[in-house]
Amino acid sequence: MELLQYLAFPTQMSVDIVPIRDMPFAAVTVCNANPYRKDRMDVAVEAYADEMHINLNESTPESLAFPMLVSMFNRNKSDEFEKLGFQLSDMLLTCSYNGINCASKFVHSLSAVYGNCFTFNWNISTNKVYTLADLGSTLILREGLSMTFYIPNHLSFPWMFFEDGLILFLHDNNELPYLAKNSIRLRPGLAHTITYRKSQTFFLPKPYTNCTTVVGDNLRHIYEVIYDPYLAHQVAYSEALCYELCEQAYIFSRCFCILPIPFLMRHVFSLDDNGLHFTNTCMPNTTEEECALTARQKIAENASLMAIWCSRCAPQCKHTQFSIDVSALLAPTAHQKASLKKILLENNLNLSLPNDFATNYDAYMDANYLRVTVTCASPYVTINKQKAKLTFVDTFSAIGGQTGLWIGLSTLSLMEFYANKEETKQGSLRSVHSDSNVAQSILEESSVVFDNNEDYEKQADETIDEIWKIFKDDNSWLEEAKSCDGFDIVFSKIYPKWGKIFRLTSNIIGSHSDIVEILFERQEDIPKWSPTVNNCKILEVINNDLYITYQVTNEQAQGFISKRDFVNLTIRRSIDDITILAAQACHYSKMPSNNNCVRAENGPTAYIIEKIDETTCKLTWLLNVDLKGWLPQYLINSSLANVQLDLVESLRNYISKTIDIELSCSSSMDTNTA
Repeated sequence: MELLQYLAFPTQMSVDIVPIRDMPFAAVTVCNANPYRKDRMDVAVEAYADEMHINLNESTPESLAFPMLVSMFNRNKSDEFEKLGFQLSDMLLTCSYNGINCASKFVHSLSAVYGNCFTFNWNISTNKVYTLADLGSTLILREGLSMTFYIPNHLSFPWMFFEDGLILFLHDNNELPYLAKNSIRLRPGLAHTITYRKSQTFFLPKPYTNCTTVVGDNLRHIYEVIYDPYLAHQVAYSEALCYELCEQAYIFSRCFCILPIPFLMRHVFSLDDNGLHFTNTCMPNTTEEECALTARQKIAENASLMAIWCSRCAPQCKHTQFSIDVSALLAPTAHQKASLKKILLENNLNLSLPNDFATNYDAYMDANYLRVTVTCASPYVTINKQKAKLTFVDTFSAIGGQTGLWIGLSTLSLMEFYANKEETKQGSLRSVHSDSNVAQSILEESSVVFDNNEDYEKQADETIDEIWKIFKDDNSWLEEAKSCDGFDIVFSKIYPKWGKIFRLTSNIIGSHSDIVEILFERQEDIPKWSPTVNNCKILEVINNDLYITYQVTNEQAQGFISKRDFVNLTIRRSIDDITILAAQACHYSKMPSNNNCVRAENGPTAYIIEKIDETTCKLTWLLNVDLKGWLPQYLINSSLANVQLDLVESLRNYISKTIDIELSCSSSMDTNTA
C-alpha cells in the first residue's frame, strides 16, 4: 500500500513568509516609450526609399519606417537597427542604488516593440547582483534604485503608435522582460515612486509535475537576438515565451514568415523534423502579413491546434511575482532645476539638446524631466513551495517497519559489507564507472601510488592541468539543477576518462582571501558547515600549497549508504588571478582502508575562486566522485547535483557567519584598545 502511495507521487504546498536580509534587488528594465530618434530615422528612411525606388513626395516617412525596420532585420543588420534607437546615454542623467553610482551597471537588450532597452541588476558573471544589504557610504532618505532622466521628446520620431515617456518593467534577475504585456508607463514632468513586494512559487520537477527549467535551442535562439549572444545562456526558461514561439512556428508553416511582435526571432521549429528553420519577418501591408494575422487568429481560437503545436511548452518550475504600487508627484522642483542647470547647459553629459535649450530651460525641463525611485517595501518574501508527501526513504522505512526488514536495501548493505571484507583480503578491488551515459568505462583506479614528495608535486601539476582544461571547456555542458532563486546552477558533462563531471557556479559574499582561507587552510573545519562530512584531517603538509588530507562522510539514508572515507592530494594554485583549490584521490601508506568505511575516490575535483569585487567572489565547483561499493554510479550521479546545491548554501551561510564573527571580534578589540 505504501509503495503504491509513493508511486502516485502525492504532493503538498507549503507557504512561508521568510525574511531575506540579503535578498537580491529586483531587475529593472527601462526603455524610451518612443523608441526611435527622428534625426537618425530620417536619414535611414531616405536611404531605404532610394534603395526601393520609392518617391518620398508620394509617401510619408512614417509609412516607410516600419517596412524599413523589418527589411533591416531580415537582412541581419541588427547593429544598424540598434543605432536608430535611443541609447541610455541619450536620456539618463543620474543613477544611484542605495547611494552607490550605478550608471554603468545596465545590460542592453533589443525589444521588438520598444527598441533599445536597458536592465539594471541583471544576473551575469561580469556584473554584481545588488542585494538589499548592499549600502553605499552616504546617508540616503529612501533605499532602493533612484534614476533621473531627461526624455528628449524633440528627437522622437513622429509615429502614431508611441507616446513620450519611459517604459519600466520589474522582473527576476535572470528573467526575460516581457515588455509588451507587463510594463509600467511613466510620463515626464513627474517624480514616480514604485514600491514592490516579492513572492515566489516553486514546483517539483518530474515525476511530480511536468515543469522544467531547461531552455531548449528554440528559445535560446530568441535570447541570442534579444541579448548579446554571450549573455543568452543565462536567461531562465519562460513558458510564456515558449507559447509565443509555437504560435510563430504555426504561422511560419502557413505563411513562410512570422510576425515581428512581441519578440524578434530568426528561427522557428518544425513539427515534421523537430529541427530549427531560419525565417524572415513578414513585410507590413502585404499578403504575407495578411496571411500571418489570419494564421495567428486561427491557432489562438483553436485549442486542439494549440495543443499540437505547443506540446513542448512545459510549465515553469519557478514563478516570481512582484506586487507593485505606483505613485507620483510633480517634478522637477525649482531647486532640482537649479541644481541640474549648470551640468545641462554645459552639456557635460553629451546629450542631444535643442538649439534653444538655454533660452527655454525651464519649459524644456518641465516637459522632459522624469525621476523614478524603485524600492522594496519589505525584506519578507512569500514562498509557495510544492513538496513531496512521501520520499523514497520514508516509503521503504514504512515497509521495513511493517515487515521487520528492509526488502532489497538490507541485501545491498550486506553486499557492501561483503565487498569490504573481500577488498581487505585481496588488497585492492578494481571498480567500474557504470553511468549508462558514459561511452567508455574506466577500468583502472583513479588513485595513484606515490613514492616521495616529488611524485606528489608532479601529480599536483597534472591534476591542475586537467582541472584547468575542464574549467576552460565551455562546450556541451547540460543543465542538471538550479537553486530556488536561480542563482546557483549545476551543469554536467561526460568525459571519456572520468565519466560525469558536475560543475556548479555561484556567487559567494566574502573577500577572496577569506574564502580561500576557509576552504584550504581551515579544511579541518569542514564538518562545521558540511552536514555530510563527519571528520576531516590534514595528514601531511608537503608544502604551503600541497597537503595530504583525509575525510570521513556520515552514513546516509538511515544507513542505506554506509560511511565513505577519502584520501586526497589537496592543492592550492593561482592562475591569472584565479585561485584553484583542487583535490584528487591518492595513495597514502599511513592511512590504509579499513573495514568500517568504504574507500571512495575523487576524480578531478576543485573549488575555483574568481574575485568579482572586494566583497564578492564567483565560485565554480567541479565535482567527480566514485563512491565505490555496490552502489550504482548512475544512482550517485542522479543525486549529486542537488547535493552540490545544498552544500554550497551551507558553505555560503558558514562563510557569512564566520566573517561576521571575525568582524565583530575585530571591532571589539579596536574598542578595547581605544
